[in-house]
Amino acid sequence: MILTSTYHRFTKDIKIKRLVIPMKMSSITLIAAVDNNFAIGSKGSISWMGEMKSDMKHFISKTSGKPVIMGRKTFDSIGFPLKNRLNIVLTKSTQFKHGGVTVAHTIDEAVSIAGSGDIMIIGGAEIYKEFMGIADRIILTHIDTQMDEPDAFFPELNKKEWVIADTVDGHCDADNVHNHSFVTYERT
Repeated sequence: MILTSTYHRFTKDIKIKRLVIPMKMSSITLIAAVDNNFAIGSKGSISWMGEMKSDMKHFISKTSGKPVIMGRKTFDSIGFPLKNRLNIVLTKSTQFKHGGVTVAHTIDEAVSIAGSGDIMIIGGAEIYKEFMGIADRIILTHIDTQMDEPDAFFPELNKKEWVIADTVDGHCDADNVHNHSFVTYERT
């Protein structure tokens, strides 16, 4: 059987005899840390920041070398572009500019800038909601705690659309103030 590749304007197709199989050019992964109520933030910050070193190492290992898409509020809370990543800030503002980041004004524009390969969506709440319908994978760090006065939440997971593909448990220790689990969900 001979495989031939043909590029079309929006998709890459492989033709096998008369059968055409569309191939996805990129995958979209949402990555976040959530508390027991799926809270991801309170007043523009994350309550366990600096207290969960294994989560930070996990985040770096999953996103390093890949494009990351975030909202402007998430970028503002981080305060600087993340190293070894193409940083794309999705914002409605036409005035926003910052060195080391590429600005996008629509989801399509952000995905186009990111290109092919693994695209990582790193927040915040509104950005997760916008990408939930087109995501292929979700990587959550479930942290066994409850945030004080949370005001930002990860979207609810529809159990008919998502299945757990992998779970790795982490425990409270000198570098991690809470028990936690790294859970990968795949779209069904």
